[in-house]
Amino acid sequence: MKQLIQIETKTKACFSCKHPISSYLEDATYSFVCDKCGAICDNYHSKSKSNIDKINVSKEPLLISIGSEGILAGTKYKVISHTRKKENGTTDQWSEFGLFNPVKGQAFLTVDNGHWTLHTLCKGIPSNLSKTASWNKQSYKLYAKYKSKVVYASGEFTSKFEYNKITNVEEYIFPPFMLTKEYDENSLKWFEGVYIMPDEIKKAFNLNSVPSRKGVGQIQPYVSKFSAAFFRKVLYVIALIWGGLQFYYASISKEEIIYSNSYLINDSLNKTDIYTPTFELSNGTKNMELRVSTNIDNNWMYNSVTLVNEKTGDVFDFDFETEYYYGYEGGENWTEGSNWNSRIASSVPEGTYYMIIQPQKPDDLNTVFIEVFLRRDVFVLSNGIIVLLLLAAFPTYYFYFKENFEKKRWYNSSFYPFNT
Repeated sequence: MKQLIQIETKTKACFSCKHPISSYLEDATYSFVCDKCGAICDNYHSKSKSNIDKINVSKEPLLISIGSEGILAGTKYKVISHTRKKENGTTDQWSEFGLFNPVKGQAFLTVDNGHWTLHTLCKGIPSNLSKTASWNKQSYKLYAKYKSKVVYASGEFTSKFEYNKITNVEEYIFPPFMLTKEYDENSLKWFEGVYIMPDEIKKAFNLNSVPSRKGVGQIQPYVSKFSAAFFRKVLYVIALIWGGLQFYYASISKEEIIYSNSYLINDSLNKTDIYTPTFELSNGTKNMELRVSTNIDNNWMYNSVTLVNEKTGDVFDFDFETEYYYGYEGGENWTEGSNWNSRIASSVPEGTYYMIIQPQKPDDLNTVFIEVFLRRDVFVLSNGIIVLLLLAAFPTYYFYFKENFEKKRWYNSSFYPFNT
């Protein structure tokens, strides 16, 4: 490509239809495609005219007019061409705008379903394996392999414009970046691309509007005020704080045994109220655990326990339905249920209490042994789990939607990395 000191606009005439055309690159132009008749004028600035081929031209206004100027990634570019391309054998199409800067040379701006990517020629050759490519110490995953062809075009091109050429394309992504490998039997080029937000395109080229984005773009970044690395640190800190708090509460819980007694339930005590002696609950309002164990075997039993504040008359009701069955079937042992059960009351004020126990055993059992066990100020892991879930809710939300976002990104890829 010939060097150009500055970009000046000159007016020429198309070789075929004599339509006035604007030239921005002068001697740097190899081919020019007329935006009126589609004539491909090679060796445009030489004295001898080449054979003139023709290609279709766009029937709709271009999203960005040729000749427009805009600043992208800190570089001021002039739009010198537009090419509409398609994946060979499909109906998928996208637009590609050729950009030029006198110092940095040529770049390409593509838009597909409202998603914009700025491509520049790699200053080197990325290392390339079957499904990965490495560039600037980052590993890119293979997203697509296809053949592309030109549908229509207009503007100036710094190399020979071959309208009927089929190009092999491989795309590797590391959002919001990508690598594109374009090759045929005569050439090989690598381009590095970066995702450009639609609002940045509007601002750069002073556009009133741009197409709305459809779906998740190939290298569209997952937009969040926080990064995945930030949330990993947050989860790590949450785990440390939660573990420390659980250790602290476990160490200060007194686990004080307030009442323990066993009863032999026969027919005379069955379905009758059993009153316990009074006992003291002290040190303010604390939680308490009430546990009832039985010796049932392949059977069931029901016990109701009422905790009564002797002074205020306040009551706490607990129901314990225990079932324990086991057997051997189909060559395997099986069990179901348990012969004990427990309940926790989260806030029981201090005071003098007694309990009313009403057992109910099956009629076919002569006697059932039960044990009633009451502890005060117990450590409850489930409370810590609830706190942990609340603390981890937002990071979990972030990673859940980020994974869904990634699945949508790869939905149209032939190399979908997720389990289906």
